[in-house]
Amino acid sequence: MGAKAWFVAFLDADPAVAMPDFNALDRHRTQEFAQELFPNSVLTALPDGELGFLNPPQGEVRVGVYRGARIVAHSSLGEDVPPSLGSSFFDPGASPFAFWHATHSVVDWCAYALWQDGKKVRAFGVDADNGVTIDEGAPLPFEQPFLNGERRQLDMDGNLVADYPLPFHPLDLSEAALVSQLGFAFEGNSTWTCDPYDLPIMRYALPAERPWWKFW
Repeated sequence: MGAKAWFVAFLDADPAVAMPDFNALDRHRTQEFAQELFPNSVLTALPDGELGFLNPPQGEVRVGVYRGARIVAHSSLGEDVPPSLGSSFFDPGASPFAFWHATHSVVDWCAYALWQDGKKVRAFGVDADNGVTIDEGAPLPFEQPFLNGERRQLDMDGNLVADYPLPFHPLDLSEAALVSQLGFAFEGNSTWTCDPYDLPIMRYALPAERPWWKFW
């Protein structure tokens, strides 16, 4: 596996009832939304990215407005704890549902959180070195097979990996979370509702921050 991502999705409805449709990017609304997120910045449009790559570097933001969802990917969302209202542009009350997701395959880590009507109802984070680092709220349905020990880590031959420090692989949980909440993931999955590598997301360069020691 190889995945890196840090983003938030603002959802118009519970994905268990109405999954977002990412097949149509609304470019005009995306441009408006991006400027709303960064009202004091001059955004420079870059060539489109792919929805499957939600790991922009510093100085770049990726934004997409689709039917039923708005996606924002920014480096500030790559922390190991859920974003809060203290973040520069994060407002979980802006939509009925908000889903934050961050993952990094190099360290076998994933974390996610779900808000409903502005209230955080679930947050979970886990990595191979530290185990469970966040556990707030009631587990979501897709988590149950992992928490119940039904998704043990297997090797290439299908044998149980006896020395793996967790009863499941964090990236497997990461993929399950994405499919459950958004209908796609970053690895091939037969349950995808869309292929994110075939779908665009708009990219913008943010103005460079002036170093603290510059006074002119």
